[in-house]
Amino acid sequence: MEEYNRLPDATGDLAYLKNKQVIAANGLKADERGNVVIPLFNADGEFRTLERIWSDGSKHLEKDGRAWGVFSLWVVN
Repeated sequence: MEEYNRLPDATGDLAYLKNKQVIAANGLKADERGNVVIPLFNADGEFRTLERIWSDGSKHLEKDGRAWGVFSLWVVN
């Protein structure tokens, strides 16, 4: 979560968000490569891993991150 907190908020300028026609969304961050970064939590609200969405829409979890039993919640403007 430390890494996530250091990242700037994502803007609608990112390729993935442009393709989805999202202007901005609370909780989304951007990394230095222009990927969307999303924190994933378990049902107890505990942070579990980060997911990156590349400009082509492919999704990548951190090493050893798990895709089951986790979710993200963000509000689209």
